[in-house]
Amino acid sequence: MRDDLLDLLVCPVCKADITWAIGQERGGEVMTARGSCRSGHDFEIREGIAMLLPNAARDPWAEMVSGIERMVAEHPRIEEALFASDPTGLGPADRFLRVQLLQARGRFELAEREHMDAEVGVYGQHAYSMIAASISNVVERLRHGDGPVFDVASGPGALVREILAGTDRTVIATDLSAWVLRRLRDQLTAVGLPAERLALVVCDARQLPLRDGGVGDLTTFEGLGNIAGDAARVAGGLRRNAAVALLREWRRVARRMTSVQSLFSRTSLVHRVVLGHYGVAALTFPGPLHSLLREAGWRVVDEQAWSLIRRPTPRSRLIAGVRIDGLPLLPTRMSIGWMAAEPRPDRPLSAAM
Repeated sequence: MRDDLLDLLVCPVCKADITWAIGQERGGEVMTARGSCRSGHDFEIREGIAMLLPNAARDPWAEMVSGIERMVAEHPRIEEALFASDPTGLGPADRFLRVQLLQARGRFELAEREHMDAEVGVYGQHAYSMIAASISNVVERLRHGDGPVFDVASGPGALVREILAGTDRTVIATDLSAWVLRRLRDQLTAVGLPAERLALVVCDARQLPLRDGGVGDLTTFEGLGNIAGDAARVAGGLRRNAAVALLREWRRVARRMTSVQSLFSRTSLVHRVVLGHYGVAALTFPGPLHSLLREAGWRVVDEQAWSLIRRPTPRSRLIAGVRIDGLPLLPTRMSIGWMAAEPRPDRPLSAAM
């Protein structure tokens, strides 16, 4: 964590300043530190990553990858097939898993060479091109701003890497998982992107550790859908009032929001019923999402989307029960695109709270 960015950070719970006791520093970056706020919440910086998740528990992503690693190690035939010198004989899902495991093992250059083919194999060329066009549009908008970009739910970093490559701005990448952020840093460093413009923060998207108006730009790549999915799995759903609170929290910290997202068509009754059961449909269908944004005090100022039929992602042929994504459940019309939003001038933050 760069020391000049520490002033942006506050306690995610009470929003008070954090007092830091700096431990190790290296080249202007704080590698270790301990901090606390006036309410008694304690935090730390570890390996250069700001750990600002209240009540931090286990890291599910690290456990998931460790579980797959163990399964592969325990089954030599799977190991041999996944890591064959020529991966073209693998099915799409297994090529995707191979890239993930290559990254987990630090073989980033080989993973970089194979990742596009793996993504196209799982999601299709049409969808991949739409995603790439959406990211390109977001990066172009960000070139005209300044200051750090705060990226919510960064995950594998598809948007983060393009912002670093296509602008001169610092990116604060965030995730619930420190393991995911460490892998992202190592991966971006391996392909030559500027690590000095990358900061890493473990935090909850619903309780951001930033000052009011702390950044000009907040971005997210599929963050709304992923947050909704996490809420469905962990908390039984993300009801409308909680979804509005999430978007208000984002409005509290940023003057602009730009997102890349996949949304279901309003005619997709099966997905509307299933996602509605978990209380997350409002973040995954365009009409309800726009309504939530208005209620939270945002106005959409620009957007673009392309429509296509998306099919369920393939299952692994080597590891029983493993599928890349849980949705869609069946072939369905969806849109892939980007959206830019700004605070509504007729809706001050206090009125939106």
